[in-house]
Formats: sequence, structure tokens, C-alpha cells
Amino acid sequence: MVIKGNEVTDLSFLKNITQVAGDLNIDQTGVTSLNLDNLESVGGDLIVYGNEKIKALDVPKILSIGRNLVLNGNRDLIEISGFYEIVSIHHLAISDNWYLTTIPEFNKLESLTETMQITENTHLKEIRGFDSLVCATGIQIHGNDDLVKIDAFHSVVKILGTFGGLTITVNSSVESIEGFESLEQVSYLILSQN
Repeated sequence: MVIKGNEVTDLSFLKNITQVAGDLNIDQTGVTSLNLDNLESVGGDLIVYGNEKIKALDVPKILSIGRNLVLNGNRDLIEISGFYEIVSIHHLAISDNWYLTTIPEFNKLESLTETMQITENTHLKEIRGFDSLVCATGIQIHGNDDLVKIDAFHSVVKILGTFGGLTITVNSSVESIEGFESLEQVSYLILSQN
């Protein structure tokens, strides 16, 4: 299901949907908030991209996403809530959301079969959680100008993959990185300009 266009300003028709068999792509709409109150599963990708006016995204009941979760380019997005029960996804990208100050903790997420990117969220202050995550092929935390603290990833044992590794770069305000104390294997490790 693709919902696209600045003229789309009301997505209340999605409020009763519990399952999407394939992808759910909400792309460059004019909505100011998105509440997927009853959504429990997406068989493919869940993508919220380029919605410049959106301020809040809430997906409180979602249990599974078949492939990727991509929350990118939502310039005015301040708050993301939900995703409490997600255990596994392929790829997680939270990028280019300028006014986003916090992200969900994803505390039940155990594995990422691909990479995680938390990048270019200018006003993101803190990354917490991911306490059940054990393995990923890559974790990139980059260019979050106001990021002060990372207190997450305490159970991650390995970050291995062709394009994997742990990269924490160009987060100019970072004062503290706590976590990764269980890390045993990593393809590469880059900590720079933090």
C-alpha cells in the first residue's frame, strides 16, 4: 500500500487496519500526525518518508514488521512512539528527521539481519534501550549534532557483516557512550569526531 502526495492530509481511514500483507509506504504527504493505533503487522516494509509536516508518529500495537522499518526525511517530526513489541526486523533506519529529540527504545528487538542507521537527526538528544538486541550486521550512529548520550546496546554480542561494523561518527555533542559491554565480535569499529 502506497500513500503519497502533499494533498493527503488525513489518514484517519487507517485507524482500524490491523494488518498489511505487503509494504506500507507513507510518502511525502501533508499529514501532521500519524496514529496507526490498531496496526499489528506489516508483512513487508514500513516506510514513513519525506512527510515534512508530520510532528508525531505513534504505532503502539505493532508486533511484527516482515522486512524494513524506515523513518526518514520527516523534517518536523518531534516524537516517535510505539514499536514496543518488535522482536526482529531486517533493517532499521531513522534518519534526517531534523527536530526529532528521542526515539523508541525497541527493548524487545533481538536481531537485525541487516543494518541499523540512526543518522542526521539534528536535535536527537539521547539514544536509550535496544537492551535485548544481541546481533546485527551493522550499527551506524552518525551526524546527530545534538546527541549527548548513548546508553544502549548493552546485550549486543556481535556486529558482523560484509558492510557491517560499528560506526559512531560526527556526533559533535556526545559526552557519554555507555553500552556495548557485551560486544565480542565486530567486523570493524570506527569512533571518530564525537
